[in-house]
Amino acid sequence: MAPSHVKIINRCFMYDTLEEIYEHLEKERGHPFVDEVLERMNKNSPLSMKLGLEMVRRAFRMDYKAVLEMEYRVAYNKIMDSDFDIGMKEVLGIGTGKPAPHNGNW
Repeated sequence: MAPSHVKIINRCFMYDTLEEIYEHLEKERGHPFVDEVLERMNKNSPLSMKLGLEMVRRAFRMDYKAVLEMEYRVAYNKIMDSDFDIGMKEVLGIGTGKPAPHNGNW
């Protein structure tokens, strides 16, 4: 990883919420790495990114077994969610062809 990427990551990803991270990435727009990160974030589900961020934060305080149990519980619950089916159909190209609703709020 390029040293400039590490500096950007340290500056932008130190915040507690996805909204704050996104806001600080926006301030760095114009750097190719940041532009790529923002492009990817804009294609992802905000709920999934918030969930992933929270899981990473919690995992720092857990042992390996607890992390695996958390991953299993979260994955199981997400698969049972009706939004998962809709999202997977869109990702696999068998959905409606319309992008999933996204109000632009992080």
